[in-house]
Amino acid sequence: MTNTKNHRPSARRTLVGAVGTTTLLGSLGVFASEEANAYVTPWTRTDAYNMAQTGLGESYGGGGSGNSVWNDNNIQDEVGADCSGYAGKAWQIAGTTVVPIGTNTYQTDTASIWNGNVSAAYNISMTDSRTRRMDFWVKRKVDNSGGHMGLFSGHTAAAGKYKVWHASQTGVPISGEEKLFAYFASDSTWQTAKRYKRVNW
Repeated sequence: MTNTKNHRPSARRTLVGAVGTTTLLGSLGVFASEEANAYVTPWTRTDAYNMAQTGLGESYGGGGSGNSVWNDNNIQDEVGADCSGYAGKAWQIAGTTVVPIGTNTYQTDTASIWNGNVSAAYNISMTDSRTRRMDFWVKRKVDNSGGHMGLFSGHTAAAGKYKVWHASQTGVPISGEEKLFAYFASDSTWQTAKRYKRVNW
């Protein structure tokens, strides 16, 4: 596992919202409010990357709970985020106002994304050649009893691996990994994973 958060310029983030530039200060923040759609728009890949990067090294919190809160201090001292809470907050799809990292707001779940019930996301081929940076990947079990999701953090890594960030399991901080394509393929437990872009990307 890799944690690239320490290579960021600063915890002080500049995030671009629909009404100009706002600043995120640690777990606090002052953000512009949106009025259109059920998700923050526009929200760029860079915005998503910056938001997601603050979660690296933070706590995994409550699988299936929708938790989405962390402190951006590289210490597992918060409620944390589960897989969909982490990825969903990076995309800011829980309403029309940007939710700061210190606010625990339900974002989405794997079933909603998988079933096409999230208006911010649209499904594309896993092998589509366009940039993967901050696209969702979503896995669902064959019996639909559960799922897992995360973010592509960049292009294909060496040796045919994909760079991903995800909140994976209890006791493991939110982190970056490199996954072989086989990780996204079907087997006796999992259906073939799906890939999603945000509608404005």
